Amino acid sequence: MLVSEGRTTRFGKADVARLHIALQLLDSLITSNCLAISGRDALCILLKCLLYPGRLGEVAILVGRDISQISRITLEVMEHIYGHCRHVM
Repeated sequence: MLVSEGRTTRFGKADVARLHIALQLLDSLITSNCLAISGRDALCILLKCLLYPGRLGEVAILVGRDISQISRITLEVMEHIYGHCRHVM
């Protein structure tokens, strides 16, 4: 997972767990192009991309995935969040 006790964001493990539940993310995510990833890892990737916009390459190196995969995962998580939580936004 991308979140460790040596924080690189403002979110710790407990924060990510609470966000995962509050945003109604599934335990696993399979994207439209058949990428499989855990829901928490997908959330961490989204948070990392929001922290460093325009730096998908750095996030890709950090998590060991291609830039296109990072982009797809981020998009799918944002669409899920908007679809399930748009009434409170």
